[in-house]
Amino acid sequence: MSKAVSVSNAIPDYLAGVNLPEFKLTDLQIPRMNICQAMTPQRKKADPSYVSGLEEGQFFNSVTGSNYTAEVDVTVLKVWPSRVKFYAKTSGASGLECHSPNGATGGLLSASCASCVHSQWEGRTPPACCDQENFLLWVDGAPVLFSAKMASLKDARRWKTQIAVGGVAYYGLRWKLATVPHSTTKGDFYGFRASSHGYVTAEEAVMYAELCDRFRSFGSGERMDHLADVEVPTAF
Repeated sequence: MSKAVSVSNAIPDYLAGVNLPEFKLTDLQIPRMNICQAMTPQRKKADPSYVSGLEEGQFFNSVTGSNYTAEVDVTVLKVWPSRVKFYAKTSGASGLECHSPNGATGGLLSASCASCVHSQWEGRTPPACCDQENFLLWVDGAPVLFSAKMASLKDARRWKTQIAVGGVAYYGLRWKLATVPHSTTKGDFYGFRASSHGYVTAEEAVMYAELCDRFRSFGSGERMDHLADVEVPTAF
């Protein structure tokens, strides 16, 4: 009979900080924290990205597959706006067609977002290019990107207002995010609410300030292929 082997996810002391791999941001897929919706692929067992036990209204990590459940504790490292335009369904193409990383500098289709025809309303018809609010967060000891667009913008901007009136650096407050159901004329979906629950410690503030500096290029107007010199935290 084979002997059971005890497995721990904790990094042993003899491995911590020794010969760490060095990667550039352009080498990596940035982990995203998403909210599971009715049609989220990660809910389907047949999908390669399936997350075990994931249900509607739960946060999850797009890279690690971690299920954060319906509530998650986070620290904010940075906040910035952007704009994204996906290919029209009638175009025969799919995915992202254009992206402005700061919501002002034009992407591939225009020199600036303000002058782009895709950013303009036509009567009551919203623009094909939509605003997006982005939050670089520290969750469970690693950075994740959390973005909100379209119907979730109200939730994101409410949180931005809470951060602004907090009177401290982005990382100064501890936050708890919880998903909440919303209903619109186009259907039901899950958004989120944020509540603060105290300040970070002095030691944490030093660490978060260093992380903010490492990720200083996010939202600067540079595209991802220009971020090759930005260092990646070892916990990434």
